[in-house]
Amino acid sequence: MRRLDHKKKSTFKKFCEQVSEKNGCLPLSALLITPVQRIPRYRLLVAEYIKHTHETHPDYKKLGEVLNKIKETANFVNESVRLKHSKTKIIEKMKLFSKDPGFVAPHRLYRMDGLLTKKLKGAEDRIYHFFLFNDVLAYAHGKFSAT
Repeated sequence: MRRLDHKKKSTFKKFCEQVSEKNGCLPLSALLITPVQRIPRYRLLVAEYIKHTHETHPDYKKLGEVLNKIKETANFVNESVRLKHSKTKIIEKMKLFSKDPGFVAPHRLYRMDGLLTKKLKGAEDRIYHFFLFNDVLAYAHGKFSAT
């Protein structure tokens, strides 16, 4: 739907709008939420059910279990996204070099990077680029092949 939004009323977009209006339902774009977005919504929904369910109700305990499973799933998804982002950052940093610096390793995670200046007496200051990973601190000096 995003690609269709910039075009002037494509046939498909018109059709979706007509179906939505005719049936009184949500537009297609609202229905196409990603699985990552669904998990927090389910968590909120089940939390609301629990809030409005009496403790003696037969489903109360099961709703609590469902909420815990949803929380576990959300944590797993968040951690997976964080790990993927870290691995992607390692590849991005590796591309700054003309030769492979050996940053990629199955266990390695990117933490941060930045420039530090070494003040030298009687000489020009030298700028180093430091790369911090979970198990290694690396630094480089010179021109990078990319920015």
